[in-house]
Formats: sequence, structure tokens, C-alpha cells
Amino acid sequence: MTEKVNRAYARRRHYDYVRMNGVAFGDFAGYNKAEVLRTAIKMSIYDAVLILDADAAIVDMDQDIMELLPTEMMLTAHRVRKEDPSHTYNINNGVTLWNLHHAKISDVTTSWLSEIDKRVENGAFSSDQELLHKVLMTYSEEERTHMINGISTRHLFYQEGTFVKHVIRNNGGTWASPPEDLKRRKRILQNAVNNACEKWKGVCNDL
Repeated sequence: MTEKVNRAYARRRHYDYVRMNGVAFGDFAGYNKAEVLRTAIKMSIYDAVLILDADAAIVDMDQDIMELLPTEMMLTAHRVRKEDPSHTYNINNGVTLWNLHHAKISDVTTSWLSEIDKRVENGAFSSDQELLHKVLMTYSEEERTHMINGISTRHLFYQEGTFVKHVIRNNGGTWASPPEDLKRRKRILQNAVNNACEKWKGVCNDL
């Protein structure tokens, strides 16, 4: 559902678009984010990569995504708590923009992958976000001020996002999404996709 507008944005901006199918680690697709990041770094042809969950839709075709990523920062994401400092490790991992030239990105990615490998090997589940937070917490406050751009603007503000709408589960933190909540999320996302395709005439054609 969200792929239409995400692809449309990439095409409009002359960016590459990649969808990862299946799972890279164990049986949890959330860990795919780390594999996508590793692959993008290894290819050495990109400056940045935007990684989106399947329940995230780009809704502003005019927004220049690179305006959200200061050149000195490794990562831009919405911070979970507005009162936290902008360099907090506590960011929403469902929509992340990574600077592939940052000095720390290879180390962060390697550590994230290592944490994932350990969880898969031990059969102990942890979310991809939890494991990324664990890695980011290993860096000092001073280091993180030059790594993490945790924004509190409305650009990535969950389902109210003005650039990306990320419609997360509303079920008390459990992984199973009740049918009524799944319907709610699908309705919001479908409306967001329809509105974007209507506002920017022709942008979604042939997608």
C-alpha cells in the first residue's frame, strides 16, 4: 500500500528505491533494516539512505529529504520523547535517515548486526529498535551530539507526520496487531496515499 507513494517520491527525486522481501535474520523482518544499511554502506555509491517500515508513507513530494540530515550527523529520526535532548538514543526506528559518509556509521552498523546475530543465535527476541538503542547508548553524550539528530518537528511525527506518516500499532506495546487496530492503520495509510497521489497529479501513475 505505502510502496506507491514511496516509489513515487524516489522517482520524482531521481533516487533509487529498493524493497527488501523476506527476512535476513531469523524470522523477524524488522532486522532487515540493519542488513539494508550494511548493503548500502558496502556498495559505496550512495550518500544517504532512508529506511522505512512498511507502515510508513511519504506524503510530501516537495520536501527535500536532505534538508533533514545535517552533514555532520550520522542519523536523523523522530525522538520518542520531546523533552529529551536532540542527541538522545531514544529515537523511532521505523523511519530513519542515515548519512553513509559519517565516521561512526560502519561501527554502529557492525555493532547493531552483532546484537541481532546474538539474539537470533540465542533465540531471545528483542526488537530492532531496542537493539539499535542499545548500540547508541554505548556512545557518550558528547559523541552522540555529533551523531544523532533526534528531531521533534512534525516531519516524522508518527501518523501526524507532514513528510512521512508512520502509523504504528496502538495495542499496548504488544507485537500482535488486533484486527480493529490493523483496519485503523490501513485506513489512515490508504487515505494518506490517496491524498498524496491526488495532490501531486500524475506522480503515482504507472506505479
